[in-house]
Amino acid sequence: MAATAVSSYDAIILDLGLLDVGGLELFARLAGKAPQKTPVLVVGARDGVEDRGRALAVGADDYIVTPIDAIELEERLRVLLRRPRH
Repeated sequence: MAATAVSSYDAIILDLGLLDVGGLELFARLAGKAPQKTPVLVVGARDGVEDRGRALAVGADDYIVTPIDAIELEERLRVLLRRPRH
């Protein structure tokens, strides 16, 4: 997420399984620092409603459970990129 401070991206895919620290906590701290609202798709192994709800509550635009189907990932990114940025 620190890369968003020096570059802009069309979308961010944040895999919670790749982070050593709490992924949602890190995301919550860094979420509002980019000059534009970049859509964030969170990827995680937890499929509970509470887990998805927490990700959305801290600013994620969508949450997808692993393992990921490539077609579904592509379509969800396409939907995020269609949304107007604020």
